[in-house]
Amino acid sequence: MTHPETPAGAAPTNRSLRGGAFALALMLMFAALAVAGSALLGGGALSGREGDETAAALAREPAPLPRTGRLLILLIDSGRKDFLFSERMPFLASLRRKGVWGISEVLGFPLSISGANALFMGAPADLFAFLEDFQPATVGKENLFRRMQQRGGRVVIFGNSLRLAYGVYSDLSAYRPKHFLFAQYREEGEYVFQQAYRFLKNERWDLAVVPFYSADHLGHLETPHSEKYPSLLRQLDGYVRELVSLTTEQDVVFISSEHGMDDRGFHTDASELVVETPFVLLGPGVRATGPLRVLQIDWAPTLSLLAGLSPFYPTPALPAVELVQLSGEQRASLARAYARLFGGASAAAPSPAWEEVQALRRAHLGKQAAPVSGILAFVLVIFGAAFFAVAARAPGGPAGPSRLLRLLRLLASLGLLVVILGGALWLGLLDYLSNDLPFSANFILSHPFGVPLALILLAAAAAILWRALVRWAPSEQGYLHLAVVVVAFAVVYLAPSPYHPLNWLLLGAPLVAWGSSRRSAWLVLLGAFALGLAVRRLKFYTTFMEVSIGARWMLLLALFLVTLAYQLWRSQRAHRGAPGCVRDGATAALLGLPLVLLVALPLGVELRALFLGLALLPLDVASRRLQAAREVWLAFWVVAFYLGTSSSINHATHLVALPLLAAAWAAARGASATVRASLLLLAAWALYFLPGNSFDLRLLDLTDQFIIGSTTAAEVWKTVSVIAARQILPVAVLVGGLRLASGSPGLLPIIAAALLPAVLAIGLRLGVLVGTSSQVYPWEEYVRLIVLHGHVLVLLAAGIVAAVGRALVGGLCVERATAPAEGEGVAGEA
Repeated sequence: MTHPETPAGAAPTNRSLRGGAFALALMLMFAALAVAGSALLGGGALSGREGDETAAALAREPAPLPRTGRLLILLIDSGRKDFLFSERMPFLASLRRKGVWGISEVLGFPLSISGANALFMGAPADLFAFLEDFQPATVGKENLFRRMQQRGGRVVIFGNSLRLAYGVYSDLSAYRPKHFLFAQYREEGEYVFQQAYRFLKNERWDLAVVPFYSADHLGHLETPHSEKYPSLLRQLDGYVRELVSLTTEQDVVFISSEHGMDDRGFHTDASELVVETPFVLLGPGVRATGPLRVLQIDWAPTLSLLAGLSPFYPTPALPAVELVQLSGEQRASLARAYARLFGGASAAAPSPAWEEVQALRRAHLGKQAAPVSGILAFVLVIFGAAFFAVAARAPGGPAGPSRLLRLLRLLASLGLLVVILGGALWLGLLDYLSNDLPFSANFILSHPFGVPLALILLAAAAAILWRALVRWAPSEQGYLHLAVVVVAFAVVYLAPSPYHPLNWLLLGAPLVAWGSSRRSAWLVLLGAFALGLAVRRLKFYTTFMEVSIGARWMLLLALFLVTLAYQLWRSQRAHRGAPGCVRDGATAALLGLPLVLLVALPLGVELRALFLGLALLPLDVASRRLQAAREVWLAFWVVAFYLGTSSSINHATHLVALPLLAAAWAAARGASATVRASLLLLAAWALYFLPGNSFDLRLLDLTDQFIIGSTTAAEVWKTVSVIAARQILPVAVLVGGLRLASGSPGLLPIIAAALLPAVLAIGLRLGVLVGTSSQVYPWEEYVRLIVLHGHVLVLLAAGIVAAVGRALVGGLCVERATAPAEGEGVAGEA
C-alpha cells in the first residue's frame, strides 16, 4: 500500500489537471446541494402571510369553549410509554381510568425545547430545531402562555429551559433558578418539586408547567436500564401524586413528555421508544377513553380549547376533537374555521367534514419534491465525485485518448461502486451491520473470542487479496486503493446507524493495512484507537463531570514529561552526542512549556482557544530544529488544544491523540496520496468519536459548560467558533503532517481522495431523500447529511489552513527533509 507518486516530469500537467478537477468537483457538489436544499426545505408550515393573517383573525373571535378551572401541565422528560404506563409508576398509570390516555407522537426533532415548542405552539420542528435546544430564548411566536397572559391569567413555569424560552409570559418570581450537574439529577428533581408544590399550594395561578428532567439525565448517564432507574421513577410518581392532589375537579391536568429515550440512553433517532411518548389528560370537558394516538403538535390547540382560549395557531396543528366533549355545532364550527385556515376562505366548504380538514392539514405537513430534483442532485454529486477522483489520482503520461480512456474507466468504476452500495442498501446488509453487530463493550465482552478472531482473519484476508490484486494490476495500485477506501467509508456513511460500523472500521482498517503492508505504525495506530475507546468506556459514567483547571494542567504536564523523554531518546538514537541531546531537550522544553502554562491559566474559553491557536505557528517554526521528532510536538499541541478548550472529563480520551497522530504520520511515510487520505479519514473520525459521540452533531460538546456558557448568554458565535476550531485546527495539523511525511505532490490529492467517500454517500442520500415523500421533516436523514457536509467542510477548511500555515512557515525558515529511510518502522517514529 505504498504506491509511488507521479513522476516529477509530469507534475505541472498533473497539478493543473488536479486543480481544475477539484474546482469543478466543488462546483458540482454545491450545485447539487442547492438543488436538493430547495426541494427539501419546503412543507411543515402554513403559506406565509395569508396563513398568519387568517390565524390572527380567527384568534380574535370568541373562544369555542368557556373557561372552567386551571390548567396544570406535568412534563417528564424522556418519559417512556413502557415505564410511565406500568407498575413502576402506579399512580400515573392509575390516572388512565379517570381521563383519556394514549400516545403523543413526536413529529420533529426529539429534543426538549423542540418538544416544548410543539406542545405549546403547535409548531413542527424545522431543520434547525437542534439549535433551539441549546440556546433557549424568548419565543416570540403565538403560544399557549402568551394567550393565557393576554387574557389576564397568571402563568407560572418551573425549570430552567422552559423559563428561558417562555419566561417573559410568566410570573418569574414563582421559581428561583439553580444550576445542577447531570449527576445531580435527584437533587434537581427534588428542588423543582419543592418549589412547585410550595407555590401551587399557597399562591393563585391559572396555568402552571412543571418539567422534571431527572429521568433524562439518568438515562443519558446510565441508560434507562440502570438499577437506579426504578427508584427514580417511583420518586417522580410521588411528585406527580402530590402535585395532582393540589388540583380540583374543575382543573385540567395534562401529563406527557417532550420525547422518549431508547435503551442506549439516547433520543437521536425515530425509534418507537423515542417518538411515541405517553400522555394522560383529565378534567372537565375531557372524554374518558383510550388508548388514542395524538400528534404532539395538536396539544397546543387542544389545551387552548380546554382552557377557554382560541385554538387557532399559524401552524398545521389541529385540536384532537376525539378527546374533547363537543356538541355537533361546536365541531362543525371548528371544521369550517380550520378549513378556512388550511385551505383559504375560497376553499372552505359550507359544512366540511372533519376528515376533509385533516386531509387539508396533511397537505401542509407533507413534503413531496419532484423526482427530477432527486435525479438531478444525484447526477451532479456523482459527476462531482468523479472529478474528486481525478484530482486524487490524476493520470500521468501524454494527453489524448489514453487520458480520456482512464477517465471513462474511472466513471465506470464509480458507477459499479454505486450499484454495489445501492444493492447493499436494498438487501439490508447495512441494516445488519448497524443493528446486529453493534460496537459496544457488552457485545465485545459477550464475544471475547469471535471479535478478535474476526479482526485477525480480516487482516490475513486483506494481505492475501491485496497481493493478488497488485500482481494482477501492478500499475493501478493507486486506483485500487482509492476504490477500497471509497467502498469502506461509503458503506459506513450509508448505514442506518453509522456509529457502529465506523467504530469497527477504526479498529479494522489498521489491521487490514498492516496485513497488506506489514508496517508496524499501523499497529500503533490500532493501539491508540483501542486505548481511546477503552478510556471512553471506563469514564462513561462520569461523562458530564467537570475537570478542574488544576487536574487538566496535571494531565497535560504528565504528557509533556513523557513527550520530552521521547524527544531525548530520539536524539540519542540519532547519535547527536551529549551536547546535541542537551540542546534538543532545551528546545523541546521551550516548545512544550508555553502550552502547559496556557492550559493552566484561568482564562475564558475564547481567549484560551485563541492563544493556543496562535501558538501553533511559532511551535511549527521552532520544531524544525527537532527534525527527528517534530511531529510529536505538533501532536502534543493537539492534545493541549483539546484539554485547553474543554472542562469535561469526556475529553480526557483525547490524550491518545499524541500516539494516534504520530503513528499516522509514521504510516504515511513513502505512501501514496490515497493511503495518506485513508489515514486522514481514520484519524479525523477518531478525534471526532473518541469523546463518545454518536453519528450526529457534537451534542456532548454542547453540554460542556466550558463551551456552552456562551450560548446561554446568547453569544452563539463564540460557541460555534470554539467548536469549529476544535475540529478544524487539529485536522489541519494532521493534514500538514501527512503532507510532510514524504515528498508529496501537495495537499490537493490527499484532500480530494478523503472527500470522495463522503461525497458519494451524500449523493445517494440526497437522491433517495429528495425523491421520496414524507409527512414530516426526515430529521434523522437531515442530521446525517449535516454531519457529512460538516465533515466535508472541516476537511476543506483544514486543507486551507494547512496550506496557509505551510506558506507562512516556509517564508520564515527553510524546510529540511523529514522522511527517514523507508525501512525504518514505527519504533523510530512513533
